[in-house]
Amino acid sequence: MTRVRGDGSVKCPKCGIKISPEDTTEEIYTVLEPVMRDNVLEKIVVQCKRCQSRISLVGFKPHEES
Repeated sequence: MTRVRGDGSVKCPKCGIKISPEDTTEEIYTVLEPVMRDNVLEKIVVQCKRCQSRISLVGFKPHEES
């Protein structure tokens, strides 16, 4: 994946709640669909549980080997 600043969290664009990749409880959001292309993660669609917004997280890059 691409390098991100901070802890990789994003805010829901509608209600502002923090969506963190470290949260595995699915209390704040639900992963609806990981979208793959040629065995590479292209985007992840999540749904905010507070306001029900669907959010597409994009910008993933394949791991480059040294």
